[in-house]
Amino acid sequence: APAAGVPLITTGVDPATGFEFKMRQDGWPHQGLEGPHAKSTSFLHRDLSHGKMRHDLIVPRDRCGALIGPGGSVFKDMSARIGAGVHIFDRDLVPGEPEERRLVVVTGSPQQCML
Repeated sequence: APAAGVPLITTGVDPATGFEFKMRQDGWPHQGLEGPHAKSTSFLHRDLSHGKMRHDLIVPRDRCGALIGPGGSVFKDMSARIGAGVHIFDRDLVPGEPEERRLVVVTGSPQQCML
């Protein structure tokens, strides 16, 4: 089994469904991240400054391509369909996580993050 990474903490619970919103305990990625995802980090922090929820998912690196799709088609469709911000950090090593894991952050209303 892969080594455990940085714990995800519960930041809220939807009272109707019991869905738990999770976030990395250290809050990574931090504003000012440099590298291939600097723009996505900027959008992520903009979303959060507008009062949106954040829900983190740790995914296997080899599944990121399926989430993105050819030319970003799956990513774009998913974002449009649920109306949430989807930030896939597929090129960044996630601090405290095994090399084969990546971070996906969904930002939006509680209902959007649960989809």
